[in-house]
Amino acid sequence: MIRINDTPGKVAAGFAIGVFWGIGPSFFIGPILSVATAALVKANKGASLLGSFIMNPVTGLFFYALSARAGTEIMGGNWEDVFIQVKTG
Repeated sequence: MIRINDTPGKVAAGFAIGVFWGIGPSFFIGPILSVATAALVKANKGASLLGSFIMNPVTGLFFYALSARAGTEIMGGNWEDVFIQVKTG
């Protein structure tokens, strides 16, 4: 098991920074931004890197599609129309 030798506050801050950049629309640069931000605020860089992988290229597509589907349902739209617009550009 890997241990992080840092204070719990710095580890939590680093992980939170990573999750922030991981779920934002940072498209594949989330890990870079999270480590840079953690270094800037002196949080744990390793925890920020792990947190940024909450949303990765594999799971990201699923969550973006699920978010689009939920949004169209909430707003009363038609999911098929949105899918066709995305597919055709």
